[in-house]
Amino acid sequence: MPRTAFSLTQQVDRIDIRLEKGIAKVIFLRHYTELQIDCASGLLCQWRNGFNDFVEHLHDGTIVDRLLGTENEQVKISYTTITSIGLILLSFSGFWMWRNPKRMRKLKSDNQS
Repeated sequence: MPRTAFSLTQQVDRIDIRLEKGIAKVIFLRHYTELQIDCASGLLCQWRNGFNDFVEHLHDGTIVDRLLGTENEQVKISYTTITSIGLILLSFSGFWMWRNPKRMRKLKSDNQS
């Protein structure tokens, strides 16, 4: 194992166990290091930076919580709530922009008849 692994925090976020492969994947809480450990021998199979976890945290706003050190994922919840409300408003306004001209044309043609 590289020497730098001992200087990183050791708080574990989760452990994914793959029984069919006999491997446990350890993902840490404060950094994106990922360890794969052979369950039969206990030896380290792979050590790498988890780029997928970084992209996921960037996408859902968790990275801002970690940078600011907030508890209870306040930024993540606020970010996803605001984004969700914005998406709903854009959906309704887009539907209205599509539907209203058709409704106006129909009303105009009904008035001319």
